[in-house]
Amino acid sequence: MKDAVIFLMSYNSYAEEITVVSGEWEPFAGEKLKNLGFINDVFKEAMKLESIEVKFDFRPWKRAEVQTSKGKYVASPGGWVKNAEREKDFFSMKKVCIMAN
Repeated sequence: MKDAVIFLMSYNSYAEEITVVSGEWEPFAGEKLKNLGFINDVFKEAMKLESIEVKFDFRPWKRAEVQTSKGKYVASPGGWVKNAEREKDFFSMKKVCIMAN
């Protein structure tokens, strides 16, 4: 089985500086990891190409999803699985990488 690494982004996410929320998912995402982990580093570098500065907060994953859906954060980089319920509040970026279990 393969899991897609996607990012959740709210619909009002354009700005020159954004605050996003991530959870702990070693070795891919984490507050104490180098560059905050692979996923967060890829996200930050992608936003940098658009001249967008990214600030990261870290919360438990469920709280990250809820707070992003309510507009506190504009995105949540992570290993989110795309589903109909999430598509009501978010759009997903293209797959960044595929990981085999």
